[in-house]
Amino acid sequence: MEQICRTCMTNSVALVDIFTDQREPSLAAMLCECVASIKINLNDELPQKMCLSCICDIQTAFAFKRRLKYQRRTHMYCWALSIIYKRSKKHAK
Repeated sequence: MEQICRTCMTNSVALVDIFTDQREPSLAAMLCECVASIKINLNDELPQKMCLSCICDIQTAFAFKRRLKYQRRTHMYCWALSIIYKRSKKHAK
């Protein structure tokens, strides 16, 4: 089972261990953050590696999710500032 990608289940020669690769965050952490419904454990019975195609996919999904989170925080911050500004103008009258 070691030569099978954990996410797409295809056989591949180029596989990367999701727990020991040097990315920060790790591939396992990216999977957990992007797909909340799956549990990732080091000692589970599933393959511990991912193919390069799936790695590209999870990195893209992870970057997209982080960008959405950042934009939402920025939007909420701007919205809160506009409310504060409107209230301060209202009280200044």
